[in-house]
Amino acid sequence: MNTLTDFADQAVILPVYGLAFVALLAMGWWRAAFAWLGVVAVVFSLVLVGKVAAFDCGGALAREIGLRSPSGHTASAAMVYGGLLGLLRKGGRRQMIAPLLALGFAVVIGISRIALGAHSVIEVIVGGAIGITGAWAVVRLAGPRPVQLRYLRRAMLAIMVVALLAHGIRLPAEARIASVARTIWPFSLCRMPG
Repeated sequence: MNTLTDFADQAVILPVYGLAFVALLAMGWWRAAFAWLGVVAVVFSLVLVGKVAAFDCGGALAREIGLRSPSGHTASAAMVYGGLLGLLRKGGRRQMIAPLLALGFAVVIGISRIALGAHSVIEVIVGGAIGITGAWAVVRLAGPRPVQLRYLRRAMLAIMVVALLAHGIRLPAEARIASVARTIWPFSLCRMPG
């Protein structure tokens, strides 16, 4: 399961995300590149805010609905891999296909996160919903796919090589987020006296 989940670790996702942005620019699909940049930033921000809030409210949310922290691995895999493949698909049904592709990645990575004991089912569902929505949004905002995309094969090969080279490296993102949440998060409703 670690082999699967490592493909969604931030050590892999962040370089793939950056390289995909550069590749979209190099291919001449400017609208998609900036949609990609914005939507991925929103998805990552939503997960980050969810995690920071969960560290403050984790006890109450975990007792009520089983939500300690949304799955960033699931959200990232759905958004980045599902969104990228959705963008590159030819045809007019990209807006329908991208969420289905994202769902596939969310299911695979989500199952690995549950099996490893890293997240609960509800945490995987929340992360997956964020990522699937992001994959749909990036394809929607990207506009029509150009008939000819320059350097497409080279770009896809470079992205796969980067993902394989970074695979197995793990960034301590959870620990960093928890540290930040404990020290500077001033707006938690959970900390307010009742």
